[in-house]
Amino acid sequence: MWLLMAYDIHDNRRRRQALRGLRRASDGYQDSLFEVALADSDWSVFWQTLRPCFSDDDRLLVYRADGPGPSWQLGHGATASPSPLLWVV
Repeated sequence: MWLLMAYDIHDNRRRRQALRGLRRASDGYQDSLFEVALADSDWSVFWQTLRPCFSDDDRLLVYRADGPGPSWQLGHGATASPSPLLWVV
């Protein structure tokens, strides 16, 4: 399964723990947004390692995606691959 995961963690120590865990599991990330590919059977183990990083006042958004898709970029940085850009005016 492909997941897009974003977090908002208030405590710096727990934020760093979540960042390390998500970076290890992700194929790509930008700040606090991660693209994670997991087998369905690996989800519970992954969540058990990530769950201690979150308290009741933190937020985690998990969106199940169909799979990797085309890359879109906003801003002035170099693109990772040749792809059309999305312009917002």
